[in-house]
Amino acid sequence: MTNEIFQNTLSLLYVNREDNSIKNDYGKTCLIGGSVKYPHAISLAASLSSVSGVGFTAVEVLQEIYPIVASKLYLTQIFEFSKDPDDLNQTYSSILFGNGMEENKENQEFLTSLLLSYEHELIIDATGLSLLSKEALHSHKGNILLTPHLGEARKLLQVDKKSRDSKDYLEETIAFCKSERVSILLKSSSSILVNEKGEVYESSYPPCPGLAKAGSGDGLAGYLAGLLAYGTKKEKRENLILFGDEMIHRAALRAAKQYSSGIVDILYAKEEIVKIIEERRTK
Repeated sequence: MTNEIFQNTLSLLYVNREDNSIKNDYGKTCLIGGSVKYPHAISLAASLSSVSGVGFTAVEVLQEIYPIVASKLYLTQIFEFSKDPDDLNQTYSSILFGNGMEENKENQEFLTSLLLSYEHELIIDATGLSLLSKEALHSHKGNILLTPHLGEARKLLQVDKKSRDSKDYLEETIAFCKSERVSILLKSSSSILVNEKGEVYESSYPPCPGLAKAGSGDGLAGYLAGLLAYGTKKEKRENLILFGDEMIHRAALRAAKQYSSGIVDILYAKEEIVKIIEERRTK
């Protein structure tokens, strides 16, 4: 993504808003995930969704971790796991599924029902990628974005490779995206997006070792869920995904210059996102 496109998208999403806007103009996203073992993965996703510009963020979690998640989120509505795809389809313009979840039959069945009934933007990350049914994925109704890191991509694409270069997975990724009519963001130090037509979009930012930490993928997924909830009304879907990925990397790189890559994590990046937006607004 060129700097000009990045800056234009930044203005489109955050700066040039109508004075009489209401929250419904900017979409509603629902983040579904978490478990007793990983209660904060979905909280991290919601934390980054909060700076995406989305009008409303909801989180659905298991009853056992409800108090933990609710204590961390202030502008987010928290629900116990309802497992009602029809209600989700009518209420939310994007859904994120999988962060911090247990890999079990119940969650797999719910993801399958989402794929077969949900008609909007569905982002599948983390455990959600392991729960995918190939048959349900092939029959999906919505716009699907899969966001694997390269280790997850090996399993998803069923390839025996150890490379840390996302380009080495392109052939298999293109074939998969065209066959299943999905988009895949291959997350790495230099990410690559492949859309459902097999078209390839490469990132242009420098690598940031500070993002090689737990929680970075959760934050990125939440940020993308927020952007896709409302941004497709004004911007190409591919540009939104590339923008979200680049924003996280730009923010982390800025934080690393201040604190070093060894200290920086996704929450440092969140703080820098706010500064990047403010700098654009005051230009």
